[in-house]
Order: sequence, then C-alpha cells, then structure tokens
Amino acid sequence: MSATEQQPMTTRGGWLAGLGVAWFWAFFALCWSLVPDATFTPLAVWLIALALGAVLCVQLVGGRVEIGFAPLGTLLMSLFALDYASHVGSNNSLRLLIDMAGLGLGGGLFVVPLYAFSQWRTRDESLGWMSALILIAAAMFSLILLAVDQGLARLGLEPVTRLQILAASNLVVAVFIYKQIPEFFMRLVLWVIVHLMYRIDKQGLEKIPHDGPALLVCNHVSFLDPIIVGSNIPRPARFVMYHKIWKLPLANQFFRSVKAIAIAPAKEDPEMLEEAYRRIAQSLDEGDLVMIYPEGGITYDGEIQPFQRGVEGILERNPVPVIPMALRGVWGSWFSRHGGKALTGWPRRFRARIELVVGDVLSPEEASAEVLEQKVRALRGDRR
Repeated sequence: MSATEQQPMTTRGGWLAGLGVAWFWAFFALCWSLVPDATFTPLAVWLIALALGAVLCVQLVGGRVEIGFAPLGTLLMSLFALDYASHVGSNNSLRLLIDMAGLGLGGGLFVVPLYAFSQWRTRDESLGWMSALILIAAAMFSLILLAVDQGLARLGLEPVTRLQILAASNLVVAVFIYKQIPEFFMRLVLWVIVHLMYRIDKQGLEKIPHDGPALLVCNHVSFLDPIIVGSNIPRPARFVMYHKIWKLPLANQFFRSVKAIAIAPAKEDPEMLEEAYRRIAQSLDEGDLVMIYPEGGITYDGEIQPFQRGVEGILERNPVPVIPMALRGVWGSWFSRHGGKALTGWPRRFRARIELVVGDVLSPEEASAEVLEQKVRALRGDRR
C-alpha cells in the first residue's frame, strides 16, 4: 500500500468541522420550526445577513481558513436566538428583524470557516464523500433535534422554552469547538489586537505552504513578534520560545493554549533543551509549521544577531523546507528594547506601519545558519 493510500480520508479536525456544518443546518431547521414569526420578511433578512456574514468572514482574514470565527458565530447565533425568545409575541417588528439579522450574521461567521476547514483537511479525491457525509449528518442531526423537540413538546414545554434550550445547546457547541481547537480562536483574537495596534503590510505569505511541515525562521525584534507573525501567517504554527517567558504565571496558560514550545540553553537546562528538540521533531513529523528565532533572543540594538546552529540540528532530525521571514519597522515599539528595557513607560507609535516579509522556500540541504542569516538580513533590509 502506498503512503498516499495509507493516509486517512480526512483528519480528526476535518471530521469535527464537517459535523459542525451539519449541526448548523440542523440548528436552523429546528430554529425556524419554533419561530412563529417566520414570514417572508424575517426569512429574507436572515438569508441576506447569512450571505453578508459569509462575505465578511472571508474578507476579514484575506481569504484564508480561520476557524476561530466559528465559536464567535455560534455565540452570536445563541444570543440573538435567546433575545428573540424573550420578546416573542410582543409585535416588536424592528427587534424581530434585528434578531433575524444577528442570527444570519452569526451563521455566516460560523459555517463558512467550518466548510473551508473540513475541505482543507480532506484529500482532494475524497471531497465528494466529505460533502455527502456532511449532508447525511445534517439530515440525521435534524431528525434527532426534531425528535427531541417533539418529546419536549409532549412534556408540555412551550415553543419559547424549547427555543431557549436550543440556543443554550448551541452555546455548548461553541465551548466544544473552542476546547478542540483553542489555537484557532486565539489566532483570531490576536489578529484583531495586532491590527488595532499596527498597520501591517504583508508580502510573500503565499509562499508558506497550506499543508505539510516547514520550519519558519525570522529576526527577533520585540516581545510581540510571535503574535504579529502567528496571527498573520495562513495557518497556525508552533512557536519555540525562551522557557523563562513561557513559565510566566499569567501568560503560561495562553502559551499552552497556542501550543508554544519552551526551550532553554544547554547551560541552563539540558533536559529541557532535549525535550524542546523532541517536541519540534514531533510537530514536524505531524505536518505542522514550527517557528524559531535563530538569534536566540530579542535584539538589544535593533540589529540582527548571529544565527545559532540549533537550526541545523533541527534540520538534521527533520529535513523539511525552510522559509526565511523578516519583520520591518518593529524596532522602536513599546515591546522592543529600543531606548532600554522593553514594556516600560508609555506605549509609543500607536498604529505604526510595520511589514512582514516572507522569502523564498529553501531546501533543508541549503539552509545552514549562515545562509539563513544572510536571507533574513536581505529581507529585513535597512528598515529596522
């Protein structure tokens, strides 16, 4: 049997995303059966808002797969369903239309990234089967929800109460999605934060492969670098970071949620260093992106420091493609060591323009520490 034949039709994440799509259609099938005001106008508002939510989802993240919108969309669906249930029969037509618009908007934010993710994690030759299975699951979920609803009706529960139960169940789905893929939701949150703080010009992101392992290397200018890079590249990456920062009490849970890898110099903790190399190798074996900073620390003067040879050790274990990257314009920010210690005084340069530049992919054979340093220096140029 070939390696391709041994690969599963889709990953666990792809299956879960497909089931999320099925849940979406089942939710709205039951939701509309419980809405006494389901006339043409509310239905039209819902459909238009659904389309707008879908377009908004794609536009916000530049067309890439960003499943972090799914928990947010589920939350909006539940909140507007609960609000509608609170005023059924009040003849408040404006509030009804607002709730229908909120339901549709949330639905678009929920279902589009799940559709995209399920297809992304499915082999091309199996996409037809995945689409068919999603429809089958949607029909099954709809039948199950309708049967449960009929049981609740026989127990004497009013449609409003049953709608509230459905909305609450949808919140459970949101929590489940976040628990399964917290790094996607965190990427979305960080993307919003970073784009509020900076105006980011991105070049060459299409050079980062949509699947398969690769090692990303970049210059290290500030404490915010992993967030800037991680929230803007097309897919999640495992970041390798200094263990003392990784262990900070308030930040450690966040670093764990995004699956960062703690590393220490051999002179500080040789066992942790070996464990970091093991986890890097495991991540690459599993087809992940891994991001490292070969300088070994944040610059003190804005200049790129000599690259250490740890990158070569990683490539000896896992000969994967290497992608050089560079950040421009971050030196001088509040998170850099410009002017002394970072994160002191008042933040500077709010909404400053910075750049993230991605270079050409290098083979593992040509990606020595010296070559990578030259590539990153050339990408960074004169702008620190």
